[in-house]
Amino acid sequence: MQVGDYRDPRALFERAVERQPDAAEAWARYAGVLAQSPDARERMLADAAALRALECPDAERLRGQDRASLAPRAVLAVHFGGRPEEARRLLERELARFPARYALLARLVEAEVDARTGRPAEAVALLEETYTPDLRASAAALWAACSEGQALPHAMPPVAEFRLAHTDSVTSWWNREVRLRELTALARACLEAGRIQEAWEVSAVCVNLDPRRPEALAILATAYKNLGRLEAAEAVAKGSTP
Repeated sequence: MQVGDYRDPRALFERAVERQPDAAEAWARYAGVLAQSPDARERMLADAAALRALECPDAERLRGQDRASLAPRAVLAVHFGGRPEEARRLLERELARFPARYALLARLVEAEVDARTGRPAEAVALLEETYTPDLRASAAALWAACSEGQALPHAMPPVAEFRLAHTDSVTSWWNREVRLRELTALARACLEAGRIQEAWEVSAVCVNLDPRRPEALAILATAYKNLGRLEAAEAVAKGSTP
């Protein structure tokens, strides 16, 4: 391994999948690196890498967390590739692979796919209980402060935080990431269902907690636009503040 590989994770994991083309773990790491790329073309390659990981002979060895990251990308790649029935079969196969202890992750994967494939009501039903009274109260505060575009949720100090069990830093990060993904998927489902104010509120809470979350920012911008707040929509889309 060359020293430069450490500075270029993409090159590192690209070599890994070349050396081990049937290793699910290698493809999973490669998909993760591609998904974080600022280059849209590389992010699209992440979907194909995710699908390749799930099709490897040793895919059963993937951790639940890895499967939860890979499955939505792979299923959506197949769906938007013009094969919706095959995508649904793939989703059902992947959901069945989650052990019982990862039931919440399986629910998240199903909701993320439903929200993007014409099943928003099903996604809302799966995730509505995750939108707790505390988060609803935070949404109401953000609506009062930001709904007219006088301020933007991602530029406001955090008005809430998740109540997570105290654990090690890696587990805490992952648990928080799952909660943010739940909010993003719920906001997407509300938007697709035409529940614009709810989409605004849920995405506002999400970006208030994580101001650099691209999908949630895009949903918030769309909700602002649908509410007639065009300047705020443009500002959110550009990542700026009023």
